[in-house]
Formats: sequence, structure tokens, C-alpha cells
Amino acid sequence: MYHVSGMIDPGFSVDMVLMPRSATGTASVHGVSWRVVVVGDDIWLSGSALWKATLPAARAAQLGDGWVHVTDGGAAFGHAQILSKLFRGIATVIFGPHSGLKVTGRTTVGGRPAVELRNATDVYDVAGSGTPYPLRWLDTDTPGPNGQPCGITLDGFDAAAVAVTPPPDVVGTVVPSPHS
Repeated sequence: MYHVSGMIDPGFSVDMVLMPRSATGTASVHGVSWRVVVVGDDIWLSGSALWKATLPAARAAQLGDGWVHVTDGGAAFGHAQILSKLFRGIATVIFGPHSGLKVTGRTTVGGRPAVELRNATDVYDVAGSGTPYPLRWLDTDTPGPNGQPCGITLDGFDAAAVAVTPPPDVVGTVVPSPHS
């Protein structure tokens, strides 16, 4: 289990607790935010602003701010599928093998001493004492909407796992459209 916060792709940010088969927290795309719960292969989203921005007005009003079971991986501006697999994605893509990384010095991330590694496009900070957990990633060649690099921080690796369960009182389902 760990906590991840930051901009994964330009304009796509998360603040979530991730475990191998579940997750909970918030996500946002270009200023539209919503809540997220993932249990196994199922994902639920909640956020009237999300539905207003992505669904017809009558359907968005019907769903409101309630929890919605999402089976359309293209929902949430195309990010529902990414959110449902975020734990594995971070482990394999962001912190997978990267060529050309060189130790460039020591730094501090979230109050923890860290070792900084860089290559031509990325900066990685890894805990400098104890278990070498990844603490931060910056994608220096992919700026976000504000010109800052995409990047995330990670913490909470030593925290006890939290129980994530499907939300109660689900108000609807968002399924793939027949034109998808």
C-alpha cells in the first residue's frame, strides 16, 4: 500500500491510496475533480462536475454526486481504465526499468532523505535510508498545463493497509456507448 499524489499526465492528477487490488481517493482532469473507489476489476466514480462535463445534461442530473459503477473504460475523459489499473501502472511504467539513470546527488522528499537519479527525460528520487522506496518522479520533457513537469510523490509505504469496499447506495451505471 502507498499514497500517490500529483500529475500523471498533462492535466491528469490524482491523490489516492493504492493497493494491489483496490484504491481510493480523488482524480481530476483539467480542473474537473471526482472521487474514485476501485475494488478488484470494478470502479466507482462520484462527482457531479464529472458527469456534467462528460454526459448529456439529463443523465448528469440523474447521477448527481452519487456513486456510479463504471464499466466504460473510456469514462472520466478516458481515464477510468487508467484509474482501475493505477497500482500496476505505476509499478511497471513509472518505476520500471529506465536506461541511462545516473545518481546526481542527495535531496529530501517529504522530509525523507533521498538519492536523486536522472536521465535525459526523468528525475527519480529514492529513499536514501531504510527500504529504497520510490519517493518522487518528474517527467521533465512532458510539461503540464501550467508548464511544470508531470510528476508524482509517493509515501505511506509503511502504513497499515486500509479496507476499501464498494460504496453503498450506487445511483447508476455508466456503460460503454453502442458507438464506442
